[in-house]
Amino acid sequence: MSMYTGAKTVVRTVYDNSSRFEVKVGMDQGSALSPLLFVIVTEAISTEFRVALPWELLYADDLVVIAETQEDLIKRLNEWKNNVENRGMRVNMNKTKVMISGERQKPVQKAARWPCGVCGRGVGSNSIQCTSCHKWVHKKCSGIKGSMYKVMRSFICRGC
Repeated sequence: MSMYTGAKTVVRTVYDNSSRFEVKVGMDQGSALSPLLFVIVTEAISTEFRVALPWELLYADDLVVIAETQEDLIKRLNEWKNNVENRGMRVNMNKTKVMISGERQKPVQKAARWPCGVCGRGVGSNSIQCTSCHKWVHKKCSGIKGSMYKVMRSFICRGC
């Protein structure tokens, strides 16, 4: 018998709470199993495209990608994003951070978020990269209607 057997919850909205219903799948927020399952699934789906240590490190529910140049980093981040999204997962670029280390290195961007190539605000998981200038663009700024996967490999932003 699981500690979650018979667990019930409600959905809270600005108007009211829903009726109680039984939770039949999933895990509670903060469960110790979450990071382990994330690493197991990510390990399984990334065997075809990962480079491995020391260039990629899976820790809890995070991924660290290391590169020697900014161009290589962008290329490898795009490979990870495209590959995991093609397998049904989502990458939130809004949570993606860049750290530059070394002598005479200057930060490429001051913000922790990747700026949209059109409006300049930080992009999130619903974004696409321009194949010409390699800047990330919000879906709403891209002008794309419907699925972005159809134009992923040939998208050119309005700035180009």
